[in-house]
Amino acid sequence: MDYGSILQRAAQITWRHRALWLFGFLLALFGGGGGFGGGGGSGNNGVRFQGGNNVPPFNLPGNLPFDPNDIGRQLAQVPVATWVTLGILLVLFVLVMLVLSIIVSNVAKTALVGMVQQIETSGATSVGDGFRVGWSPYAFRNFLMEFLVGLAAFLVALVVAGIFVALGIGTGVAFTNSNQAGGAFVGLICLTLLIFLPLALIASIVVSAITNFASRFIVLREAGVTDSLAAGWRLFRANLGHVVIMIILLFALTLVWGIITAILGVVTGGLLGVAVGFAAYALTQSAWGFVAALPGILVTLVLLSILGGIFVAFRETVWTLMFRTLVDRPAQTAPSVAPMPAK
Repeated sequence: MDYGSILQRAAQITWRHRALWLFGFLLALFGGGGGFGGGGGSGNNGVRFQGGNNVPPFNLPGNLPFDPNDIGRQLAQVPVATWVTLGILLVLFVLVMLVLSIIVSNVAKTALVGMVQQIETSGATSVGDGFRVGWSPYAFRNFLMEFLVGLAAFLVALVVAGIFVALGIGTGVAFTNSNQAGGAFVGLICLTLLIFLPLALIASIVVSAITNFASRFIVLREAGVTDSLAAGWRLFRANLGHVVIMIILLFALTLVWGIITAILGVVTGGLLGVAVGFAAYALTQSAWGFVAALPGILVTLVLLSILGGIFVAFRETVWTLMFRTLVDRPAQTAPSVAPMPAK
């Protein structure tokens, strides 16, 4: 297999067909998230907090629009019914976001697979074509496939956790009132770190590769949920060496891309966000000056999200091209599934 040609072709497709970026952005946004945190400042002649033993007091700016010392008293006065209502609304919001993320991520992933296939067969694609493929039974099958895999992984994790809990209880009982109890627990922890965690990492990589192939059998060969998993496993097993090498290459590219985006995030966030915020605070001597940092921070977040979406589109393109290469090899025995219908 010519890995360089696949990676080069994937980069060309991703750069030339920017309709892929939208679905890569959606998949990056709803398939996994990140966070951004910021700090504050300190000043004199403001609100004073007295520390405990050996903890010096510190001050906040005196022109804050609220008194931090009153926050606890104000929260204590909120009725219980209000807290219950807020809790219910929070749970509903989380559920809505969970459903939305499931729908959008599966639609975006399915769209990326179908769009790359369309590019390779007809030379062009569009956002409309992506939604046509993405908003289809293929996306629902992908959801069912990943749900079954996730459920199986959850059950396996429960069994493994139960084993380690039993070992921990057994160790505690066996070494009750013994000076060796601490060493036994340390040994159990080392066993977990040295054996279980590496095995879990390897298993997650294998499952990810199989599900990547399975999703393409669903979209490009109209395979069913269980048939796609079986076909994905056979394709993975028959081409283990090729898959491992491609995973290593993608891992290296992910690290490089992560370093690049991190540098860009620090530079843009520092210049457009933090520096502007501190400059505004220095000019106004008000804590509200830090609000001026918000536009720069938002621009940085949007930039990082776009870059992340581009890389996700590239990664999915690599897997689709690799799938086509492996399935179309003369010596490859592909599962008997129907091709994707023409437009």
